[in-house]
Amino acid sequence: MDTIGNLFSQYLIPFLALPLIGTIIGSWLSQLYFPFEKKKREWHWEKQVHSKELFYESVTHVSLLSNSYLKSQHDVKFSMLGFGLEKTNQEIVDAVRALHVNAHKISIYLDSSDRKLFAQYLQASQDAFDDAKESWEQWNDDENVDYMEIAHTENTIHAQGKAADDIVEKINRNS
Repeated sequence: MDTIGNLFSQYLIPFLALPLIGTIIGSWLSQLYFPFEKKKREWHWEKQVHSKELFYESVTHVSLLSNSYLKSQHDVKFSMLGFGLEKTNQEIVDAVRALHVNAHKISIYLDSSDRKLFAQYLQASQDAFDDAKESWEQWNDDENVDYMEIAHTENTIHAQGKAADDIVEKINRNS
């Protein structure tokens, strides 16, 4: 009986059990662990790219809307966008609001320089909207109310466009 136990412990375990355990662990690593780690890196990279694209596209969209509308109204140029005052203002508000609502999702995936630009843009756009809110209906009663509301909305569009243009310029400098 000693010889069988001795044979089992000296030959059978090292030559059969250890390779079997190694095969199981290797299979687990190659099938589950390594692909999942690669997939996690890929997901993180995709979120980084998506966040950067969302930030850049939203800011350039606001810049384009503002510049196109103001040029079409005041420089007598034709705008292919063809948006009126209300549509342009609403598009800008929606784009800026989407950035503010998703700021916590976007900023964690941006690198440090883009994160600073993103924070600057969020602050500048918020300041422009705050200034617009404070100056709403600050005109005299004898002034044409319709004209003053249009001028106020155009000033808001211009302020948002200026904030976006500043960030686009900084982005282009950093690239």
